[in-house]
Amino acid sequence: MYSSLTTKHKSFLKRYSHNARFRIAVELLNPNPEDKILDYGTGNGHMIEKVIEKSNCHIVGYEPASYMFEELKKNKLISRNRKVELCTDIKDYPPKYFHKICCLEVFEHLPKSNQYKEIKRMLNLLNDGGKLLISVPIECGFSSLCKNIARILIQSAHANTTFKNIVYSLFRIPIDRGEHAYIHSHIGFYYPDLEKVLFSCGLKKCYKTFSPIPFFRGGLNSQVFFILEKDTSNQSTVKYNNPCNIIP
Repeated sequence: MYSSLTTKHKSFLKRYSHNARFRIAVELLNPNPEDKILDYGTGNGHMIEKVIEKSNCHIVGYEPASYMFEELKKNKLISRNRKVELCTDIKDYPPKYFHKICCLEVFEHLPKSNQYKEIKRMLNLLNDGGKLLISVPIECGFSSLCKNIARILIQSAHANTTFKNIVYSLFRIPIDRGEHAYIHSHIGFYYPDLEKVLFSCGLKKCYKTFSPIPFFRGGLNSQVFFILEKDTSNQSTVKYNNPCNIIP
């Protein structure tokens, strides 16, 4: 099961990291009963569970991977909730249907061309006052060095984990990840590159915070969160460590 790789991993550090990111994600999303929320790439639905614990709002779980979707449908807490919808395709939802969209730990698996494509799809589904919450792992700098050493020690190293690539990741030197539709390894993914993509797609107010300990920012953390909205003024801004429970 997917949870055995994340929130229920045998490693305490991985369990702590993943559970912390879901907690922070829900606080940043700040769901309200009147919200229509899309969980884009919902996986096994853990984010949906946490959202409906916080607020019984209308939430759609979109998961295109068939094997993951089958696991998702077995989740009784989700399948029995009338305000939760599950789908493998979002083409039936009209433009500007959702108030908020969250996309957690997806973009690190996509080549840049697909990153643009998926962001545009999300923006089409997001209403004009809507908010977009994105999280991705930190795979560069000192954080990446600590992560890769830990992965090696617990025998969970990602594909392409070589001494050369560990050094490259430490100094954020580009690594060829290929142009596959889905990239399994995190090696070579650098979140500052995604940040540039986000702004080039017409997004603004990038309130950025980190998990599990925001104080350490990108220096020693596991994930980074971007909280964004559509840019209607063509003036993008960046702020750091947005207080939880508030999406401006």
